[in-house]
Amino acid sequence: ALRYTGAVLKEALRLYPPVWLVSRVAEVPSRIGGWQVPQGSHVLVVLYLIHRHGDYWQAPEVFDPLRFLADDSAVAGWLPYSRGPRHCIGDELSMCEMPVHVAHVVQRLTLAHVEGAPGDFAAGFTLRSQTPIHVRPILRS
Repeated sequence: ALRYTGAVLKEALRLYPPVWLVSRVAEVPSRIGGWQVPQGSHVLVVLYLIHRHGDYWQAPEVFDPLRFLADDSAVAGWLPYSRGPRHCIGDELSMCEMPVHVAHVVQRLTLAHVEGAPGDFAAGFTLRSQTPIHVRPILRS
């Protein structure tokens, strides 16, 4: 079932969502965080910040895959593929494929981070590394 592998991937997507920012248009007048949002206003939703917000996550900066195994309450603030009618149409496929690929790799290799490799991220259309992330494979016997 690869439940733990799926939880690790969900936690990685929580901390580093590929789509870190989405734009929506307010269909009705609303109030967000004390701000009045008139109908027709463009609203930017920063998923990266929601995924690290203390109102939604205990110890939000800590990598803890177990939060996705405990119960379904963690899912409410988990939006790496967005939600609603504009969510990513490949979300279910990716969550089926990723655990299989990761399990296939980790059964055969251990990946070690190469020291000194930069880890800064660039926030473009997607969140990605500014430079390549270098790893060194260690074959398992």
